[in-house]
Amino acid sequence: MQSPIKILYFGNIQGLFGHQKFYLIPPRLVNGFTRCGHMVYALNDRDFARYANPFRSRAFGARKVDGKLLAVCRDYRPDLIVLSNCEMVTNEAVQAVRAILPGVRIAYRNVDSLNMGGNRKRVERRLGVVDTIFLTSSVAGLQDPSGRTKLAFMPNPVDRSLDRGRAFETTNPRYDLFFAGQAIRDQVDRRPATLARLQGELGDLKLGFFGSVVGKPSLFGQSYLDALADSAMGLSLDREDEHPLYASDRMSHYLGNGLLTFVKRGKGFERFFTEQEVAWFDGADDLIETVRRLAVESHERRRIAEAGWRRAHELFDCTRIAAWMVELSLDRPFSQQYPWVDT
Repeated sequence: MQSPIKILYFGNIQGLFGHQKFYLIPPRLVNGFTRCGHMVYALNDRDFARYANPFRSRAFGARKVDGKLLAVCRDYRPDLIVLSNCEMVTNEAVQAVRAILPGVRIAYRNVDSLNMGGNRKRVERRLGVVDTIFLTSSVAGLQDPSGRTKLAFMPNPVDRSLDRGRAFETTNPRYDLFFAGQAIRDQVDRRPATLARLQGELGDLKLGFFGSVVGKPSLFGQSYLDALADSAMGLSLDREDEHPLYASDRMSHYLGNGLLTFVKRGKGFERFFTEQEVAWFDGADDLIETVRRLAVESHERRRIAEAGWRRAHELFDCTRIAAWMVELSLDRPFSQQYPWVDT
């Protein structure tokens, strides 16, 4: 266990409207920090902005978010602040926090690909301002000229308290192949065409496809996790599939709940998994062929799925990731080996 510190997790976590997505990354990180022995105070910036004005408008309340951050820092006095996206917090407020707490360390966490919708600019805005930036994609091509900000790839975490499914133990799953996702209106999204082809050529299989990306209702809450636990295979298909090491957290959901997970080849995940732990694919042709084969070869499918489940929980447990985030942010010596470091 690490020497305990106080952490302020400031961003879109839980809140008044987050119950349907209680399994997303922020609660996993808070769980990890807590299991490391730290005190965590979590505050949802978006909820605060909405209820900081009579119109219940986030836009109208945004200018009050900086003041709330400073007030919390004065009273709580954290050792580490994690800004979870948190685009309403200005860089001026970050500097004001340092005036209040000269020794505080500040991290910024972003889970979107750098190639998506202006996200690179959002990340670059924090360079030289925060102490660490954690991205769920490769940080290659990013550099802080001031030398202040450390940049690091952060894997999507798994959490034994949330990822309780063991789909590989199911002999008669409800779905042969599972996918859930939302359509993206203002960006190029190749997923609808791929998913439509899968539906056309694998129509005899039990396909659990959900969300606006396939024109069907979304699946949230415990119903989502229950569906994962009752699915043989899961498709990690991202709206932006070119940036190295980027994957939606659905990949960790599938692996963490014991589905045989299909992963796009060539994005860098070969460093962590082998063909004995995930199913690689290059395009729709070999994806369709492998899905059909493994839908029949259930023993092989379940063997690979269990190996991938064990590997994911070993490598990417939220407690392990949280320990590394604290050690990197506070310049502490690493207490263990972190397989994703220097990626």
